[in-house]
Amino acid sequence: MPDGSRRIGRAAAALWLVFAALAARAATTDTPYEFDEGQDSRSYLVSRPDTCRQDCPLVLDLHGHGGSAEMHLRHSGLRANAERNGYVAVFAQGLHSSWNGGKGPYGACCSFAMDQGVDDVAFLRHVVERVARDFPIDRTRVYVTGWSNGCAMAQRLAAEASDVFAAAACTGHYLLTRQDRLARPVSVTEIHAIDDPVVKYREQDRATGARENAARWAALDRCSTTPTHARLGTASDVATFDGCAGGVRVRLVSLAHSGHDAYANDDGVDIAQLVWDSVREARLPLPAP
Repeated sequence: MPDGSRRIGRAAAALWLVFAALAARAATTDTPYEFDEGQDSRSYLVSRPDTCRQDCPLVLDLHGHGGSAEMHLRHSGLRANAERNGYVAVFAQGLHSSWNGGKGPYGACCSFAMDQGVDDVAFLRHVVERVARDFPIDRTRVYVTGWSNGCAMAQRLAAEASDVFAAAACTGHYLLTRQDRLARPVSVTEIHAIDDPVVKYREQDRATGARENAARWAALDRCSTTPTHARLGTASDVATFDGCAGGVRVRLVSLAHSGHDAYANDDGVDIAQLVWDSVREARLPLPAP
């Protein structure tokens, strides 16, 4: 073989080894878990990338009403984002594909879990405990996200389980419980399309709206009453409430076009990356010695 051919062959082999090494580094292991809770069988999926080695953040991602953990894993983009950023992503399954996001003057959601009063806060606390036992999780960096019904549940967790979740960032729903105070301030980002036909952006009869929900969180976190605004993408807006207690932050991301499915927005916004960027700096306070 001529020297040039040998050099090309060696270069191709070296390039193949580089790609193989990158692929190996980027591998993710998906593991399903199931356990009995009373008369119900509950389940969740854990995606752990090889980039997670120790003290990894955890992001719990909750599907919408009628969805499933497996469908949401494929749709939300969080699994690939976890691989790039070295955190563990957990996709939990609601009973009858629903979460008890709560009901009251701000709205109600959803279906079986809400109607039956399922204690999904306790269930999801238990999921985090189990994952932290089985994987190398940094318990000060546990976050929650979700879509639609899953977003209502994520905000309920931020309000009622702030000893577990350091921050929340989710798409397409609101805090629906009657929460009027927090155990501690918590950062919350809600992402909502102005043209959402399912969970309306503007306040409706017996249902809150996106701006009202953000203002409510700002009041709960004792933030400034007037947000600052910044452009996102080509036509979307980020309203940020600063000056909050404990240095937390409340944000409303208003997407120009996407309908109810923010992940498929027309403004080029990577929702999974936006979620991660919104929560990653938050940490739970360390317990007193």
